[in-house]
Order: sequence, then C-alpha cells, then structure tokens
Amino acid sequence: MLGFQPGRFHDVSLPIDRQDLIYGARILKHSIHGTEFPDLVWLVPDNLAGPESIHPTLIAVNTIAIANALVKWLCTQLKAFITPEHGLVFPFHSIIPQEECIQTLLELEQGLVRIVIATTAANVGLDMEVKDVIILDLPADFESMTQWNGQASQDGSGGRVVIYAPDEI
Repeated sequence: MLGFQPGRFHDVSLPIDRQDLIYGARILKHSIHGTEFPDLVWLVPDNLAGPESIHPTLIAVNTIAIANALVKWLCTQLKAFITPEHGLVFPFHSIIPQEECIQTLLELEQGLVRIVIATTAANVGLDMEVKDVIILDLPADFESMTQWNGQASQDGSGGRVVIYAPDEI
C-alpha cells in the first residue's frame, strides 16, 4: 500500500524521465539504522580493480547519523583503495563546514572522491559530477526525490538512479 489518503496528496507532473538514465527500484531487506549496510554490498564488488572502477555516486539519506554510519561502513569496505590522496567516500551534510563541502565537490570533479553520502544539504542548488544516484532513504516528498534524480549524469552520458524503499510500501 502506498499510503495515499483522499484529499492528502497532490498530483505533481514534473519532467523526470530522462533517456540517458536507467531507473531501478529495490526493496530494503535490512535496516539502515545501524552500522552495517548489506543492501549496498553491490557497490563494492569482490573483483573491484581500483577506485576508478567506482562510478561517481551520490547516496541520498535523510539523517546525518545514517550518512556518517554509511561513510564509516563504506570506508571499511574500500580500505584497500583509500589513501591519503584518495579518500573516496565523504559525507555532505549541514554539520560539515562549508569549506570542506566545497573541497569535496572539487575532489569529486577531479575523481579523488567517488562516493558522496548526502542529506538534503546537497539537494537543491548544487551540481555534483556524479553518474549514479542511490536514494537509500525515501525523502518526505516527491519534489525532493526529483531533485536527487536530477543530480545523476548531468552531462547526459548515462547513469543510474536506484531508489530503495522499505518493504511496507
């Protein structure tokens, strides 16, 4: 059940269908409120050749706690590839100082950062150089999801949008 209630939703028509993107939906099989993220193991395959094999990716979550836990987990998964020059995984949220957020965006463009885990601090007004967007934590409204989708493959070269949803939907 989607939870629609008479008189409590709005029909919004926004141009989100893009031919250069592959859209996918997945059901969350595990909680995202912990220290492990087994639903995302596919991001770090066993045969990963190196950091350049990881598509620049934005992972959207709703809380700073989830963002920080996911950064820590991904850094553990990618520890063989993380060097002082290549941090690979960084958070992007309201507690991070603005200078660090700007540096993260620059390093993303340079290929030094491959995965950014962001809250709504990165939702509007920022252009990120990412191919893929993973919406791990459903936003409160459709417009927010549309904003996240718009970050994927802004250069039109192709990318993926993967939306995770709890089993209850």
